[in-house]
Amino acid sequence: IWIGTFLSGLYSYNPNNEKFTHHTSKDFSKLNINTSNIRKVLVDSDDNIWIGSRLGVFRVIKNSNSSYDVSSLNKKMNIALGKKMESSIVFSLFEDNNKYLWIGTKGRGLFRYDKIKDSIEWYNTSNGLIHETISSITQDQLGHLWLAGNNGLSKLDLQNNKFINYNKSDGLLSNNFNFNSVHKSFSNELYFGNSKGINFFNPNTIKNNKE
Repeated sequence: IWIGTFLSGLYSYNPNNEKFTHHTSKDFSKLNINTSNIRKVLVDSDDNIWIGSRLGVFRVIKNSNSSYDVSSLNKKMNIALGKKMESSIVFSLFEDNNKYLWIGTKGRGLFRYDKIKDSIEWYNTSNGLIHETISSITQDQLGHLWLAGNNGLSKLDLQNNKFINYNKSDGLLSNNFNFNSVHKSFSNELYFGNSKGINFFNPNTIKNNKE
């Protein structure tokens, strides 16, 4: 079990021996992960560990000798942004059905990382994204991506790469959503926590207004 902490970096817990490990080795300390503010930990389908923090995104690969290889995606994200900065604050991480890693940031929108091609794509207002901050990410039964942010909810149709946006006028309690407050139920309903409570719905039953 992997645990991200506030200003104390990354821990893991082994239920078999009931022991905690604070990961402060050179591989982690060289990137200041051992003292960072971690907002999200994700273990992907390839058993890689991804860390979203106020220092950016990091990938942790466990070697056969129980050591770790730790690398940063910050440089690739900066290239996509076209800006040179130390890092992007990352609040949310999600791996979709096609093994793409989606990265939600504070103030810099959404990124998609292709692990096979080792490439990053940035989603912003030029391709229809209305959120500067992405609070949480999930995927529905039909494969559409759902994003909660600072301007309501958005559905991203991955087949045509288009967004459909929803706000308070569509029935949301608030347009401002809490970080990583999302759940997909066994009956495929999506739950999102926001500043006024919880909105939940079945994506398959949503009817869009005709213009």
